[in-house]
Amino acid sequence: MLENIRFFAEMRGLTADEWQPSCIDILKFVGLDAFSDRRAGQLSGGEAQRVNLARAMVLEPQLLLLDEPFSALDPPTRSRLLDDLGALLSETATTTIFVTHDLGEAVQLNGQIAVIVGNRLRQVGTSDEVFNAPVDEEVAAFVGVETMIPGRVVGQKDGCVLVNATGIQLEAVGEVALGREVFFCLRPEDVTLWRGELSPASSARNRLNGTITRLIPQGPLVRVTVECRPPGAAMGFALVALVTRPSAQEMELAE
Repeated sequence: MLENIRFFAEMRGLTADEWQPSCIDILKFVGLDAFSDRRAGQLSGGEAQRVNLARAMVLEPQLLLLDEPFSALDPPTRSRLLDDLGALLSETATTTIFVTHDLGEAVQLNGQIAVIVGNRLRQVGTSDEVFNAPVDEEVAAFVGVETMIPGRVVGQKDGCVLVNATGIQLEAVGEVALGREVFFCLRPEDVTLWRGELSPASSARNRLNGTITRLIPQGPLVRVTVECRPPGAAMGFALVALVTRPSAQEMELAE
C-alpha cells in the first residue's frame, strides 16, 4: 500500500523526502499506518477508499475534488469515513468540493452546501440555511421537504407569521410581509402523530386533525400520509410523517 502511494507521488515529481513524512502522518490519521505493507487486493472497500484519500492528500493539494467517493460502501463504513474525512480536512484546511446525492453526507461534513437542480446552482449556504430556508419549491423538495402547502401570510405575532393554507391557519417562525404568498414546508421527521387529545403541555405549535390514507414501512421507520381537511372544507392537504415501527404499533396506526 505504501508503495502504491509512493508510485503516485513520484509520478507527480515528488522525492521521498517530500512525500514520505506526510504520507506516514496521513496514514496514521486515517487509521491505516498498521496496513502499510498490505497489497491492494488484501484491503476492504473502506480501507481502499482510505488509501485513495491518503494518496490524494499526500500531494497537499490546494483544491480537492471528491465525486461521490463513498457511494458504494455500506452505511456504517460510509459514516466512519465521513467522520475521518471531516477531521482530516479540518486539520489540513484543504478546500474540498464534495459531490453527493446523499443529504446525510452533506450535513455530516458540515461545510457550505451548494444545491444544483437542473444543471443550475440554486442555493449556497450552511446546512441550517439550506435545509431550514430553501429558496424555492425545487430546492425544498431536493433537501427532503415532502409537505409543501401553498398559502398567504395573514398575520404576524411575536416573531412568528400566521399563514392561511387552504382554510387552515398555520403558524411558523419567521418574518414575512403581510399578504405575501408562501409555501408552508414540513419535513416528515418534524411531524408528530398523536391519537386522541394532545396534552396541553405539548410544545407543538400547530395541531391538526387528519385521517391516515397510507402507511409504508421503510426499514426501522414507517412513512405515514395523513389527509388534513377542516370540517366542511372542499379541500385540504396531505401531510407526510415518519414514525418508528414501535410507535406505529403502539398507536395502532392503520389506513
